[in-house]
Amino acid sequence: MVKRELMHYSHCRQDQANTPTILLPGADGTNITIGATASTKWLGIYLDRTLSFDHHIKQLAARAERAVNSMGLLANTIRGLSQDHIRRLYTACVRPIMTYASPAWWKGKKKQETALTRVQNRALRLICAAFRTTPIAAMEIEAAIPPIRHHLNHVCENAAIRLNKLGAYSPVLRRLPDTWHLRTESRVPPPPRTTHRKVTARRRTPPASTRLSRLAKLTDPQNERLEPLALPPWKRTTASYKGRLRITPAVKGTTKEAAAKAHKAMIRTIENEPTNILMYSDGSLLTDQTGRRRVGASHVALRQNHLLFGRRISMSPRAEVFDAEMAGLSWAARDVTTYLDEHPDLHIRHLYFFADNTSAISTIFEVKTSTAQGYSRTFRELTTAFLDAHPENTVTVEWTPGHEGITGNEMADELAKDAANAAPPHRLASRAAARREARERAHEAWTAEWKKSPATGRFATANRLPPSEKPRKHFIRLKREVFGRVIQCRTGHGFSGEYYRIHVPNEPDDCPCGAPFQTRQHILQDCPRYEAARHTLREASTHIDLPTILGTEKGINALAKFLEQSGAFTKTGEPPQGDVPRAEPLEAYEPDAPDIADDDSDGVGEVEHSDDDEDAR
Repeated sequence: MVKRELMHYSHCRQDQANTPTILLPGADGTNITIGATASTKWLGIYLDRTLSFDHHIKQLAARAERAVNSMGLLANTIRGLSQDHIRRLYTACVRPIMTYASPAWWKGKKKQETALTRVQNRALRLICAAFRTTPIAAMEIEAAIPPIRHHLNHVCENAAIRLNKLGAYSPVLRRLPDTWHLRTESRVPPPPRTTHRKVTARRRTPPASTRLSRLAKLTDPQNERLEPLALPPWKRTTASYKGRLRITPAVKGTTKEAAAKAHKAMIRTIENEPTNILMYSDGSLLTDQTGRRRVGASHVALRQNHLLFGRRISMSPRAEVFDAEMAGLSWAARDVTTYLDEHPDLHIRHLYFFADNTSAISTIFEVKTSTAQGYSRTFRELTTAFLDAHPENTVTVEWTPGHEGITGNEMADELAKDAANAAPPHRLASRAAARREARERAHEAWTAEWKKSPATGRFATANRLPPSEKPRKHFIRLKREVFGRVIQCRTGHGFSGEYYRIHVPNEPDDCPCGAPFQTRQHILQDCPRYEAARHTLREASTHIDLPTILGTEKGINALAKFLEQSGAFTKTGEPPQGDVPRAEPLEAYEPDAPDIADDDSDGVGEVEHSDDDEDAR
């Protein structure tokens, strides 16, 4: 197998035309000529001479398209997977193929997204069981899958956030500005600076920034930083303390009432012991009248039914409830160990920590490379020092339900709300908040684009539901065959006369009931064949108002019931019989519509001439 490749990198056309070879000694002592290649693969990335990554994107699109075609074997509307499962397959298995290494090559160019958009459009049709002429924007909203460019921007922001996860000696950080370097100097010298040849008057000055430095601008080096090597592999675990350290998260299936009753019974057995201290912590996230976030944490310490101390912890508004819960537990450990150092005569042997967040309970002792690592590291160091101080010392970390009349929890909840209302000390973002903000920016960009798009075509009547990060209930709940007809009815691209007139002229466009022209409005409101099932539509709208039926959650649910009972918008106009698959729209009635990006609009989708022609009529 050849392990040697030659590549010449240059943006100059003359340099690209001149591709000299090199001679390397072979195993038998003879010289081997190594010629320059147009592209080379390294770590799954195809590098070309100009580093445009065009060949890499084509390879990713081809690989993803093969996966989508294989996924199509599972997309039968009668016996196939549900639309929710097909969507999960796409987002988990296909889309990561297209976005592989995108932080290195994505520049927001139309040329880069065209091939990837074509693959995603094919997947959207499979997910929604829609006709090929169905507007792409409608399927994106129904499947809760944003345009590929918004997803690529989101992937790049997440990659930038991961820069805060690199260690102090990472060679990647050494290539970033000084604001990224920690106080500890790297033991590895930074790489030498690249010296550019002298720039003539006709040449442009080379850019001062790199792709890595531009990526770093998407995050803040002052945000929460994580240490990948915070603990050695031989760290002690909970089992190492042989029952002296107990961490008990919430038991799945237990109601809050039952858990509160069990907790109160346990407290009655330990609250009067002079060697016990009970610590309750809590976190709070509030939104004031101006819409600003306020985050706070707190803890209280109880001994023999008496309050020893407490603390309000005002946190950055760019923190999450999880961060506040972790902060409450960490500060509880700090303050109780300080209190024990000041009062050694109490001979405290047992510390109990209670919180109403099971994720914080499970994470507080494990110093992982995840959000709030600093709080868990402090908690671990202090509790292990307490356990090592005396062989009889024990630590219990347990979940307790909130708002169930537990005295310590109610006190901590009030203090946490007071802390949230206090002025925040800083505005640095935690890792969890940074990821949430990146996700919100991607969704806001998609929503803003949806609002700016003109409402045209047959989908305009139903286009009232804004984009959502998660699929709506009817997407998950409906059977795939019924869901496909719902999409076809809402978009107007289904088995109906008005669709046949434009897209399939050889099909009759009249209604079997005798109406000269079969429209969507006629089927839903007037056709006598479906009068027996029309009461489901009137429950949502007395006069069967189309914007209400097609563009609201209540109306869509009523529409689904109507279609399931009546069989409307099938090829035969009758409900599907038994297990016989109905005619697939993707095979039987899809005209050769161009599958390209619409250059006349900001959105990416297929050119749909039918709706414009209809409006012109």
